[in-house]
Amino acid sequence: MTAAAALSSDDRATALFASAVRLHRAGKVAEALEAYRGVLEIVPRHTGALSNMGVALAALGRAEDAAHCYHLVLEVTPGDADVLCNLGNLMGAKGDLKRAEGYYRRALEAKPGLLAAAANLGEILAGQGIYPEAIRHYTTVVAAVPQHIDARVRLATLQHANNELVAAATTLATALAMSPQHEGALLAFGDVCKEQGDVVAAERSYRAATSVAPDSARGWQRLGGLLAAMRPADAIDAYAKAYVLDPRDAESLRAYGQRKHAQGDAAEAERALKESLAIEPAPESAMALGVIYHDAGRFLEAFTVFEKCARRNPDLGPPLVNAGLSLLQVGEVDRARSLLAEAVRKFPNLKEAHDGLGSAYLRQGRLAEALREHRESLALNPASPEAMARLALTILVQPQHDDSEALALAEAALAMAPNLVTAHWARTQALIYSGRVEDGLVAVEKTLALSSPKDIGTLVAMAGAFESANRRDDAARLYRAILSIDPQHDFARAKVVETKLTTCDWTDYDAFVADQIATVERAVADSGPINVTIQDLHNLPVPPAQVEHEAMPARRRLNFSFESRLARWRNGERWRLRVGYAVPFTHFASFPKLHQAILSHHDRDRFEVFGYAVQPSTGTEFDRTYRTTFEHFRDIPAAAPDVAGKLIHDDQIDVLIDVTGHTAINCQSVMAVRPAPVQVELFASSYTTGANYIDFLVTDAVWMRPEFAQHCTERLVYMPDSMMVAAPAQMAGYLPTRAELGLPQDGFVLCNFNQPFKFDPSIFALWMRILRRLPKSVLWLGAWDETTRRNLRAIAEQNGVAPDRIVFSAIVSQGEHLSRLRQADLMVDNRYHGGGVTSTDGLAVGVPLLTRPGDVPAASTGASLAMAMGVPEMAVTTLQEYEDRAVQLGTDRAAYAALRSKVAAARTSALFDLPRYTAHLETAIEMMWTSAVTGTTGNLTVPKGN
Repeated sequence: MTAAAALSSDDRATALFASAVRLHRAGKVAEALEAYRGVLEIVPRHTGALSNMGVALAALGRAEDAAHCYHLVLEVTPGDADVLCNLGNLMGAKGDLKRAEGYYRRALEAKPGLLAAAANLGEILAGQGIYPEAIRHYTTVVAAVPQHIDARVRLATLQHANNELVAAATTLATALAMSPQHEGALLAFGDVCKEQGDVVAAERSYRAATSVAPDSARGWQRLGGLLAAMRPADAIDAYAKAYVLDPRDAESLRAYGQRKHAQGDAAEAERALKESLAIEPAPESAMALGVIYHDAGRFLEAFTVFEKCARRNPDLGPPLVNAGLSLLQVGEVDRARSLLAEAVRKFPNLKEAHDGLGSAYLRQGRLAEALREHRESLALNPASPEAMARLALTILVQPQHDDSEALALAEAALAMAPNLVTAHWARTQALIYSGRVEDGLVAVEKTLALSSPKDIGTLVAMAGAFESANRRDDAARLYRAILSIDPQHDFARAKVVETKLTTCDWTDYDAFVADQIATVERAVADSGPINVTIQDLHNLPVPPAQVEHEAMPARRRLNFSFESRLARWRNGERWRLRVGYAVPFTHFASFPKLHQAILSHHDRDRFEVFGYAVQPSTGTEFDRTYRTTFEHFRDIPAAAPDVAGKLIHDDQIDVLIDVTGHTAINCQSVMAVRPAPVQVELFASSYTTGANYIDFLVTDAVWMRPEFAQHCTERLVYMPDSMMVAAPAQMAGYLPTRAELGLPQDGFVLCNFNQPFKFDPSIFALWMRILRRLPKSVLWLGAWDETTRRNLRAIAEQNGVAPDRIVFSAIVSQGEHLSRLRQADLMVDNRYHGGGVTSTDGLAVGVPLLTRPGDVPAASTGASLAMAMGVPEMAVTTLQEYEDRAVQLGTDRAAYAALRSKVAAARTSALFDLPRYTAHLETAIEMMWTSAVTGTTGNLTVPKGN
């Protein structure tokens, strides 16, 4: 090609490009595109044509084609700032905020004075809550174009969002000096004044905005919001004017709907907001509608609205957070946590995301992670009293916590917000936990005085504080107040029952028992959950059939499959059976101590032993040693059974043994997910769990008489001696005298160190008859609670027994207790819920037991122990025989001495033979596993062996 020809081509391209630009400016986009393509046929890398084609294609919604054009330009001129800015615009429109941010930053590097890039980058950063840098970029725009009033107003709104109220006010004052009639500046100035508490200046500014733009609804909306708390009637008028100005204006509809919601007209608010969304799917309207659903308890509808808003507006964090919080309300803890974790990843500077994730972690029992999130929330907003209070409360639920830090946070919060109820919660609990009980009780009363009488959350928290301070009467009063507000509040109902039993409040006892039975009957008839603690039913004369009920159905089955594992064993493959124990906690208590002894005898050549606890370690030496007795140990979140179940399933547990039953801290929700092929109940449940996810119940023939066995939902596994076993007594070296213990030197000492919720009026009356027949005798009990002591002394006096014949001793360490227990003459068992480890403790130090198998399964514990010990005469058949036998032993010293001698000699019996018991338990485990592998049915009996 000649030079002349080349020049001719360039001239044609230049002329055609000029024509394309004219067409483009005239709005003839399709014709302009054809002309640009013509230019590219002549000069394929014509950057002007490519760049303008990108702009035209983006306007037509053809984002991918536009991006392709822009990238071709960058291949020729990598530093084209305008093209980089346009690519940022495309990415922002797609919701790809990180890439958009990157393009804007490159554009500014190439051309620092490109104001469009600076402003757009500021918007991207503001959407992520990164206000300081967003402010810096808008400051650049304002400095370059001082007369750009809209930019000044936007800068001020960003300063406002970053709590730089003085700077925002200064920026807006300059804008208004330059343009006094600028509606946006007037509205923004009113917002800042309102935030600063200057409501007079705010109202003046909003009214000026309505005068400047009387046909705009925005001023009336702001004015209505300002007046809502001060002059409600004026606020309604302002909102009405906004709505009347343009009923089809989405923003006016939204404001109208929000006002109607505030007035309590939820139906009209919902209608208006739905109509607003139909006109314009603005996130503000979606959020307002979601709040209406949330406030009405329609949490799944709220979740749907919030989640849709979050996906439609990926650059906004609050909808995603609210979606997670709505799921928390319906118990979808794991899904909620996933959404809230996504919010934290995408919006790390959004404190609400950290707050929500912290709440989810608390619900899952992941306390350390909850603490981390609430600390992060406070770091993001260090002047927030709400964040301080949340962190203080989270500190207080940690197994090892710093009361002083929690108290300091609560008091700092109250210094800024004296009426913040959650801060009062935290202060109250911190005072009580740190031993300042009297100060804590004063704080309880102040908290209750500040809160609404119908604030159930505060009532629950303060009832818990009363319990921590051993003020059970006051706790019960608050729980009853909750039931007067919400008769269906299951937790309060269970607590009223628990408190009544614990304090031995036997007022209207027969009616109380009848009410519990009726409650269970209604639950069974409705196939609903039992809203009393099932373990409490064992302390009452509740017919055995009443407990047969699906007590804890799984919320969501995970559909684990075990067939391949069973088939491998069926086909001859063998491995150490993996046995998992689901335990409530690992701090020192009677059962963990016993369980540790059993675990030490497990045959590790045959069994690989796992432990799972639903409460974390308290950091004590016993915690550590108990956990190391297992080969593997994990903490699991009972509040997130799906998560816990998957952890257990992933460990490929063959036989999962629950030892928690229906006690207050239990693993039933985790067992309900069915993470193992064989699931067993041991120790904790003296009777059926009533659950279809428990395959076997380990028991014995004395405990589980045929009339009880017929009601069990599990297959029964009969141990040859007793399902219980006793650990060797480890006494303290010092034996206190009777005088030191407040016991008579020559009187007959009856004792019962069970917690008093196992007592009932009939057995206590029987004990009082024994005391009347044995004039020098006393009843020796644990000093569990002052209210309980007061009630029992009053009942003793009503039964003709001097109150000082009921002797209460403080709760001490197990070694000290076992040592002093030798001063007792006779343990007297309960009527309905017999002592377990409490009884074996006494037997271990040689104190005889008097027991009677009763009309409910839990009453047979003592008889089972007596038979395994080879001292069957400790069990009698009737209550009259019980009374007479106690009197005989208290008067016939030779008969008593013979019984005590026999009990002492029986400490080498099967009841105290831990290796024997563990061998029987291991045989039971193998029998249950074999039954699952072979598909056999029916009950199992463990052979006696050695």
